[in-house]
Amino acid sequence: MINQMNIDAIRDERLNQEHLEIQLENLKSVYKKKTFDIFKLEKQTEAILENLTNIDLEINGYMQELQILQVQIDSMEISLNNARSQVPFENDYLNRKSYYQAAYESVDPECFNLIGLENEKLMKVLISLDGLDFQIKRASELMEDLAEREYVCFHFERDIENDVERISKNNYAYKSEVQLLSWLKSIDIVPLILVNSVQQTALLDLIDKKYIWYDICNDGDLLWGEQATSKMKHFELLEVADMVTYSNRRWKRYTLSRNDSMVWKPCEGSYEVLTKMIFGESFNHDK
Repeated sequence: MINQMNIDAIRDERLNQEHLEIQLENLKSVYKKKTFDIFKLEKQTEAILENLTNIDLEINGYMQELQILQVQIDSMEISLNNARSQVPFENDYLNRKSYYQAAYESVDPECFNLIGLENEKLMKVLISLDGLDFQIKRASELMEDLAEREYVCFHFERDIENDVERISKNNYAYKSEVQLLSWLKSIDIVPLILVNSVQQTALLDLIDKKYIWYDICNDGDLLWGEQATSKMKHFELLEVADMVTYSNRRWKRYTLSRNDSMVWKPCEGSYEVLTKMIFGESFNHDK
């Protein structure tokens, strides 16, 4: 009886030992798998970090190229301004005006008509004209703000694909001033024209009915220079404009002949003045 009990005990001990050995083998297998998974993750992490490092290097390279391009663009703009300052303003004005007069009847303004503006919308049309990059940027920011206030806004952009493109609700970009003039000649509206350069008056003077918003957004040396005729055009704009604004208080000195001139920034404008002007109440007290 005792021997049988010993035999049973030995058998149970062996079974337990075998069970533990099986569990140990299973644990070893799991451990090896987890260790291999960790190794794979470490390798993947190393690869990702290496890719991120390469991406950072590429970004730094692109940033350096961008800085170089910006310097080149600034230099080209300065050269362009210098070249323009050497061309008599009166000749430039007459050449531009002659070109617009000769070309507008031969182009199709249908790209503007396709927008399908209702009569109510046609009473609140704002248009900015071509200019230098800083002028276009300023104008597009003003138009974006005013479009959100239910004005229908058109601003000039050189690089759009179509003749007229919808940027957002009530906000459109166009790339041909000749088509713009042809459209304005074909419909009965009184748009508000945003002007921020005396060079733009060659087109402005061909628009029969308009309100004029004269906005000064940079130093006078860039906007009209030292030529007497261009300076006279600046003073003429001050006199005839329905509204005169400036982007920075530094430029107020250019508007001293207009007691009603005001600073205007996107989202910080005197919108009630615009509303009065659009509906026929000129803000120019000198008129």
